[in-house]
Amino acid sequence: MDNTLKSIVEFCRSQTRQRTTVAGFEEFKRRWIDVAGVALAALDQNAYLIAQNMALRTAPSGVCQLIGTHHTTQSEMAAFANGVLIRCLDGADTYPGGGGHPSDCWAALLALGQDNGNNLDELCCALSTAYAFYWQFFKAASLRDHGLDNTCYVSFSSALAGAQLLGLDEEGMVQALSMVVSSSLSLGVARSGTLSMWKSAASGHAARQGVFAARLASLGMTAPARPFEGERGLWSLTQDCQPHLLTRPDSAGHAFEHAHMKYFLCEYHCQTPIMAALELTPKIKGKTIESVSISTYQFALQEVASGPEKWQPLTRETADHSMPWSVAAVLLDGAFSASIYEPNRLQDSRVLALINRIVVREDALLTQSFPESTPCVMEIKTQCGETHRAQIKRALGHPLNPMSTAQVVEKFRQLNTPRLSQDQMDTFFSRVHALGLEDPVTQLVASSILT
Repeated sequence: MDNTLKSIVEFCRSQTRQRTTVAGFEEFKRRWIDVAGVALAALDQNAYLIAQNMALRTAPSGVCQLIGTHHTTQSEMAAFANGVLIRCLDGADTYPGGGGHPSDCWAALLALGQDNGNNLDELCCALSTAYAFYWQFFKAASLRDHGLDNTCYVSFSSALAGAQLLGLDEEGMVQALSMVVSSSLSLGVARSGTLSMWKSAASGHAARQGVFAARLASLGMTAPARPFEGERGLWSLTQDCQPHLLTRPDSAGHAFEHAHMKYFLCEYHCQTPIMAALELTPKIKGKTIESVSISTYQFALQEVASGPEKWQPLTRETADHSMPWSVAAVLLDGAFSASIYEPNRLQDSRVLALINRIVVREDALLTQSFPESTPCVMEIKTQCGETHRAQIKRALGHPLNPMSTAQVVEKFRQLNTPRLSQDQMDTFFSRVHALGLEDPVTQLVASSILT
């Protein structure tokens, strides 16, 4: 066994010995409200409908519920379909700077938890392991810098935490992780240029791979002994990884704390520009915008404001990763709505015209403050000669500017009106509030079935 594999499994085994605290379980419920909210709002999205069709065709029998429906399937396909659903609208938590979305691990662990008959205490512990390892590995490896996609972290974390849910020993966790490292390296092209449905489907696929590896390990399948440090192993591709960081204990507090939540359904680095646009909207109401100047940090510029596709998005997936599109649509509408990214809006001539008057540039001082801050400075000039300025330091949902439980609930309500009635949403919140650690995972998933 190579040293990296050994240190990872030792780290994850130390996580399994931690008990679920009252505060940790409450945060677990908050994250479920957030995950379920963005999932339920995406039930009509084409990428999910394709994934659901695939799941029900290939595995029509099984005990794993698809979120928000009465459909059941087997664990791997439930992980895939629910993973696509959770990622479709890009609204669940994230590790900004190339870390992707630890929330994608929910799909894998919900599936295994249902299939294996686990309770919520066990699921919460497994998710804590997934989030803690995901964070540590992202900070140590930075796979994005080597052309790999952030969904690699999803498959790795899901396999490890999935093995934990299945009650596998250290050797079982080793085999599960080695399988996904050896066979599940996805390319960053999934999140480059004009984006496709695979932007969300890649997350579901990664969750499915984690489930598959954990299941195979439980049946005795073996995998390479040195997937990281061996000849043609992962480190031969990346070389500058710092595997010693993986042994660093997670900081005090719940495992979810490093994961930034999103108030708006879009790429994380569009959050503060949208907040700035909303702050300035009342000041420019009824006036013609002459120009919009946005100062931001380098990663945001690179991720959501560079490349011609960000200035004239042709797909929903590209639009919700476009700072210019998000800002222009919000300024024109005077409010944010996920509908600004729908295909029928992408030819709006007013938005396209305003985008041509937007300039986005890097500010070196703002770059230095990222990721402790996710800053944005916006200046709008009107044709009547006025200049209005807004400066936002951190997105709502940043660990240093966290969303309150009331705001998480408000986000859920905004996303799911009018698809769900107020009574249905109240029923969901009541069900989640009543859950206890000994309740089965099936009861958690069932809380989302409201129609």
